[in-house]
This record gives sequence, C-alpha cells and structure tokens, in this order.
Amino acid sequence: MTAEIQTLGDLRAHRMALNARCNACGHRRDLNTDDLIKRLGADWVFIGDALDKALRCTECDNLGATVQVHVLDTERSRFAD
Repeated sequence: MTAEIQTLGDLRAHRMALNARCNACGHRRDLNTDDLIKRLGADWVFIGDALDKALRCTECDNLGATVQVHVLDTERSRFAD
C-alpha cells in the first residue's frame, strides 16, 4: 500500500519534511513543518507551486525556490538531487 502525501499534516504523520533551494543563488534550508502547520494549517496542500513562489531566500532575498520532500531521520542527504 502506497501512502498519499499531499498535505502538511501528511508530511508530519509519515515522518517527512520539506527543504527549499533558492532559484537564484542555490542556498538551501530545511523548512520547519510545525511552523508551516501553525501558519497554514495541517490540511494545507503543499503539492503545486504556491509554496515555491512564496518563499524568499534568507541569503540573497530572491523570491522563489524549489521545494523538495525528504524523509526525516535518514543517513541519505536531505538535499539529494
């Protein structure tokens, strides 16, 4: 059985999280799932580009990023390309 992960609550329930890479400078950062849930709600669907377009880089101030899903507590890099 394959789990369908589309909402922020789904991410938390399946021990997964998000990271973002700036489209301009390449800076990467883990996104805090709990903070996103507080701001947007557990039922907020992260699939699509709404989150990508809304993120601003803390290094170069560019608006726009690429968001990736990653598994928590793994030895594999969170930033695998």
